[in-house]
Parts: sequence; structure tokens; C-alpha cells
Amino acid sequence: MSRLIAARFPQWGGLPVTPVDIDGWDNRTCRLGSDMTARLPTAAGYVPAVTKEHEWLSVDLQPVRRARLRVGR
Repeated sequence: MSRLIAARFPQWGGLPVTPVDIDGWDNRTCRLGSDMTARLPTAAGYVPAVTKEHEWLSVDLQPVRRARLRVGR
């Protein structure tokens, strides 16, 4: 995941990537630095959910969220 983040988001390429203790089935989640997380689908079948989640998080939580959401291609 470190190499992928460095390639897609060079501004965060030097941050440490640490797996979370409790992970999901659809995605692998890691801490990115001290205040961000990165999630990657575990299989191609889960990729469409990334766009759906990004749209919902961008709209429904706009007033309360502080994090910037990024989707790599």
C-alpha cells in the first residue's frame, strides 16, 4: 500500500502506513500518518462500492466531516 500511495498521492508518500488492528472484509484499512486512513478494496468486485461511498460521504456528511476524501484511479 505504501508504494501505491506514493505513486498516486506523492504529497503523502513519505507518511508511515500501519495496518489497523480490526479490518473489514471488503476493504483493507491502514493508518496513513497520524491523522488519516487509507482503504483499498480487497477484490475487483468491491471497487464499485468505493465510488458509492465517496459520493455519500461527500454529500451526507459535508457539514460535519473534517477529512478530505480522495479517490485514486
